[in-house]
Amino acid sequence: MLHYLLIGYIVAYVIIAVGIFTLYPLIMPADEKKDDEPWETPLDIALSATGLAGMLFLLFDIRPHWLEIAWRPVSVALVLVQVWGNLKALFRCSRSLESTNGRDAVAFASIGTLLFLAPSLGLNVLYAFR
Repeated sequence: MLHYLLIGYIVAYVIIAVGIFTLYPLIMPADEKKDDEPWETPLDIALSATGLAGMLFLLFDIRPHWLEIAWRPVSVALVLVQVWGNLKALFRCSRSLESTNGRDAVAFASIGTLLFLAPSLGLNVLYAFR
């Protein structure tokens, strides 16, 4: 049963990640794109790919010793960078937005992103430290 839940989450993760990276340039206003650092999108893609790789390693039970040892700092860094990135975006937008509705939307988006990524981050840590 857990195997099927993991497969379902991986499918949802891929669909949502592809959707986010595809739609982001189309729905973001040009003035808000100027605030993005040039390294943010490649970092987000690398983090998404790393999270997916860890879940696939766990799904297919790929367990060479060297990979598990190497994945420990990778999984911890993945968690720290994801949390740091979402908190940074939350604080940056909450300072720049004047209206309460805008701040609420940003807070909801940041918290929603972290909640969606929580299983991925947890699964990566589980793979590295089991």
